[in-house]
Amino acid sequence: MRTGWPRPDCDRPGGVLSLQLGMRPGLTEVLIILGIAIVLFGAGRLADIGKGLGEGIRNFKRGLKDDDEPDALPEAADGEEKPKEA
Repeated sequence: MRTGWPRPDCDRPGGVLSLQLGMRPGLTEVLIILGIAIVLFGAGRLADIGKGLGEGIRNFKRGLKDDDEPDALPEAADGEEKPKEA
């Protein structure tokens, strides 16, 4: 009998080891999931969802980039300072 890792019950297919390593879906599984998503939502709706996700990620990155720059209050054209917003 072997001791240590991997345990003997992890050697067989579908054992504990396969769950711990995390199985990636293959091309067939991805195509099936994509097909189900198209049937449920429709191609137009999926395009809108993708566009919204892309814009959200882009705005998030832009927001992170803008946070690094110091905030400067622009002065009014007549030389008076604008009131600070609370």
